[in-house]
Amino acid sequence: MKNDTSKYPNRAGLKELERHAMVEHRKKYPSIPEHCRPKAKFTDKNTNGLTMAVITTFRLHGFFATRIDSKGTFNMALKRFIPSNQKKGLPDVFAQGQGLKRYITEIVGDNLTMLGEKPQGTTTGHLCSS
Repeated sequence: MKNDTSKYPNRAGLKELERHAMVEHRKKYPSIPEHCRPKAKFTDKNTNGLTMAVITTFRLHGFFATRIDSKGTFNMALKRFIPSNQKKGLPDVFAQGQGLKRYITEIVGDNLTMLGEKPQGTTTGHLCSS
């Protein structure tokens, strides 16, 4: 067995997700030649990559899933950023389906210290759901 000292040694779950995403892509678009298909790539090294992996996982299981963006908007008329009225600690992903609702908070690297808070129910690991 190879001695892997990288920060993220186990990628088996992400590789399996990539395989399932390609199978679904082939079913949805059967007329696209194999050499023209975009390869599905997922990562858990950053928050954006992890978010896409979580959303894709839910969608492959028949859920509706979306990212919740709570940063705000840029107003072109005023030429300034308008912050959102949403509170800190909102989940990153909302998923609903099969009679279930899931709210997912993602934690990657030092995000907890950047947020200045610890989401309720959080222990170690990448995902917290409620």
